[in-house]
Amino acid sequence: MAVGLDEVAARGYVEGVDAILGRVVVACVNSPRSVTVSGDEMAVLALKTRLEADGVFARQLVVDTAYHSQHMHSIAGAYRADLEDLVVNPPGQRWPIEMISSVTSRSAADELLDADYWVRNMVSPVQFSSALAHLCTPEAKGKKRGQRRARGGAVNILVELGPHAALGGPVKQILAASTSLSKAGITYLPALVRNKDAAETMLALAASLSASGHGVDVHTANFPLPPAQPLATLPDLPSYAWNH
Repeated sequence: MAVGLDEVAARGYVEGVDAILGRVVVACVNSPRSVTVSGDEMAVLALKTRLEADGVFARQLVVDTAYHSQHMHSIAGAYRADLEDLVVNPPGQRWPIEMISSVTSRSAADELLDADYWVRNMVSPVQFSSALAHLCTPEAKGKKRGQRRARGGAVNILVELGPHAALGGPVKQILAASTSLSKAGITYLPALVRNKDAAETMLALAASLSASGHGVDVHTANFPLPPAQPLATLPDLPSYAWNH
């Protein structure tokens, strides 16, 4: 269930749910003003009633599994066993592309991404808010060797790859909550938007990235599949009247 509260306030409400109804936890910290709670259905519904009575936004999500809650512990052992042979790199190695852990809110290069880590990832709250803030915050000078951030420059554009611009609101709230990030001029761009033509939104994304000075393969963006026949040109177009 999506809740319009910060993490501390949300935990206060969660702790007030009668244990007889079951257990509910903060499953994801989406932004400084939004969390997702998860757990036993009766407990979630009781929490929803109390939140709405207090005028707090609460929307039950259409899902069939209580992710990042105690419900996931029932499959944790099997999940760990399936990943037992996972080959992982030792912590501290520099990666070409940086991944920020939503478990620890720091560079995943500092973590041992073994089976135990991915079990923690499944059962622990998603720290999206602090992880994104960490990603967007420039690397502090003088960090110890082995804890270097892989990103070469400051983040100036965030692109959401998903079926809808679901993270647009949380992203803007995260950036606005930080004095430095709110002044950094970071742009958020979605790849897909619900009820809009996917080809148009993807081309709009490519255009925005190109206009911002990022290298975009315009031909591939326009022709994801090879054209059926050679493309013709129009060499006899009239000259442009306004020479600027």
